[in-house]
Amino acid sequence: MNKTPPPKQDQSSGTLPSVFMTRDVAQRLPVTPRQLQWWDDSGLLRPKRLDNKRLYRYDEVIKLLIVAELRHKGWALVRISSVLRPFTGYLNQARKHPERNYRLVTDGKSIALESDDNRIIAILKGARSGMAIVSLTDQMVLLERAFRFAPR
Repeated sequence: MNKTPPPKQDQSSGTLPSVFMTRDVAQRLPVTPRQLQWWDDSGLLRPKRLDNKRLYRYDEVIKLLIVAELRHKGWALVRISSVLRPFTGYLNQARKHPERNYRLVTDGKSIALESDDNRIIAILKGARSGMAIVSLTDQMVLLERAFRFAPR
């Protein structure tokens, strides 16, 4: 199988690329090019474009991983889009404290970012409808592992 080389990045530091192309995202993560196109066309994600190529920033790739996880759990795109509005603020908080295991807890109408297991249990006990939990930390780790160069 002919693998496309990874996106350009600083090989000396092993940092992640500043942008991710559709082809690279689809090859390394659990999403297809068609899903990415559909989510873009529906307005769920808004990657930058260069010529005819979609370019995703780090936060957009994490967001698409969250979307993929919620879709895998059976959630409709309309329901997912309503809970993603505060996402960037949550991602910034999670990046400031990588030692914590942050989870997004949602009922489809509201969303909370929690790292305390007892708080998550309290939210679940008080829920009046079905809830979904997605580990934001796990999605960040998945992205890092998929794109970081192995140290030399």
